[in-house]
Amino acid sequence: EFFRHHPAYAEVAANCGTEALGWTVSRILGDHIAELLPALQDKLVARKNDAARELASLGDGRPDDPAGQAAMVLEKLHGYAASFTKAVCGKNEDLNTTALEGGARIHYVLQDIFVKGLESLDPTRAMSEEDIRTAIQNSAGTKAVLLLPEEPFEMLVKQAIKKMSDPCQKCARLVHDELARIARQLIGATDMQRYPRLAQSVEDATRDFLAEGLAPAETMIASLVDCQLAHINTNHPEFVGGSKALRLAQAEVGKRRGIGPGQENDDSFEDAEGKVASRSPGARRALGDASAKTNASSNSKKEPSKSELLYSHEDGVVTLREPPGKLQASEPSTDEEMLQVFVTRILLGSYYSISRGILTDTVPKAVMHFLVNSIARGLQQHLIQSLYHPNVVSSLLTEHPETEAKRVAAKAKFSALSAAAATVATMPSELAGAGAA
Repeated sequence: EFFRHHPAYAEVAANCGTEALGWTVSRILGDHIAELLPALQDKLVARKNDAARELASLGDGRPDDPAGQAAMVLEKLHGYAASFTKAVCGKNEDLNTTALEGGARIHYVLQDIFVKGLESLDPTRAMSEEDIRTAIQNSAGTKAVLLLPEEPFEMLVKQAIKKMSDPCQKCARLVHDELARIARQLIGATDMQRYPRLAQSVEDATRDFLAEGLAPAETMIASLVDCQLAHINTNHPEFVGGSKALRLAQAEVGKRRGIGPGQENDDSFEDAEGKVASRSPGARRALGDASAKTNASSNSKKEPSKSELLYSHEDGVVTLREPPGKLQASEPSTDEEMLQVFVTRILLGSYYSISRGILTDTVPKAVMHFLVNSIARGLQQHLIQSLYHPNVVSSLLTEHPETEAKRVAAKAKFSALSAAAATVATMPSELAGAGAA
């Protein structure tokens, strides 16, 4: 009444009094709330989205009905098998640019480790001329070696082929280990870790599946090596052959003696079968006699000669001595002996390279068929047959108690944030209606 009737407040009388003060304060508060609402709403939406992502990462949990549980297990098994196939085939969505993974590692094992490792193996490099001479004489037994024998060649080449058996078997085991490595990585990278029993069961079933593929792969590889040992095919088109090996050996003997490629070698001749025999004992000239005598004279002061260890002369009588426990053939001293060694070495190297080429081609194929390609053919079916049973499906989906507690808390948080966001979304219209009133 004072402001309304006082002449000094006549112009602002409408804005004075408790009623006007309450309306003004309400309008200022409403404007302030309206100004803060967009930022508050953005914060609520962001926290709601975070809660939704957290809830999605925890999954929906185990369904209550058995049909839903069975469908969930099938979905997990199908996704795991599909991811395994993609990893082997190199079709992962997240392509790694820093290191080889998946099928690229398997290819590295097959080509860079196995093939190159086997190609680096040369059995003739580790064989000395004395070793080959020993094999030649052992194959002849009590008979003298007159011509170039075939028995030491076959014996030595079979020994060389047997040495490839372990690397071939190792190749299959390395690929098996790489597949097991992929299996562990996939289980750790997927949401299957939320179900410890399911993850462990899938890992065990995958291990059994890979073991079932490793056994026939090793058997097949052993058979491939046995096939190479069963028959030495000297008619192979890539085999150097006896006549060519003989020419190469004669050229090498000529180099040792200093004879040119167009000169004759009087110490030996070719018979009708292409074999070399000495013309006569008296016609044989020792290869490097001069150097042998020089070496013998230079070493005579250091150690006794081989003949002195086997017999001695006393008063014009030869005294024979017992041979040592371990005997080895002497180094080739005549052209014929040298020729035998060179021909055997050439034939051995030629045929070994053929068998090695066959194994470097067929062993990776066997590994791919029995181990790698079987993933796409039968892994999913094996997992279903091993794990999809009505009496175990429910137990496979058992979670950690901590995971269930996190899911309950995440659901409550998401519900609260959703309700808050809905309330804030209706406030602008309510404030507008209150201001108009």
